Order: sequence, then structure tokens, then C-alpha cells
Amino acid sequence: MDGDRRPGASVQGLPAAGHHCTSASIGGAAPGLILYSAALDLSSTIGVLMLMGIVCKNSILLVDYAIEARNAGMDRRSALLKAGTTRALPSS
Repeated sequence: MDGDRRPGASVQGLPAAGHHCTSASIGGAAPGLILYSAALDLSSTIGVLMLMGIVCKNSILLVDYAIEARNAGMDRRSALLKAGTTRALPSS
């Protein structure tokens, strides 16, 4: 970590990303379960929990990528657009 930055400054937007990802993942899983008339049993509950973890991790990485781009000198709009397009690409 650089000496000129405050410790923990790069995680300032992460709590908001963590709170919104749980409702977003449940909001995506519930219609799928209803659409296919699937029961909410142990395997689907594990799947929903895994989806929540993936969505939360992606949102945290997206916010962190935007913060790092801002720290590199980009303006807010450019940093958000770059973070969104970069994180939307599949990893290879």
C-alpha cells in the first residue's frame, strides 16, 4: 500500500455494494424458482447462497476497480464506465 493514502481508503464504497448485492441476487433467483415451479429445498437454497456470493464479489470488485481508476487520475464518469465495461467482460 502506498504511504500517501489513508489505510482503508480504498474500501469506502464497499459496504453499500455488499448490502445491495443480497437483494439483487434474491430478486434474480426468486423469479427463476417461480417460473420453473421449483421447490425451495436444500439444493436450491445452496444455489441461491452461491449466487449471492458471486454477485457480492462482483459488485465489490466493480467498486474497487472504479476507486482504483479514480486514484489513477481518471474522472468519475470515465472511471465508472471503464469499470463497468471491464468487469462485464468474461474472464479468460
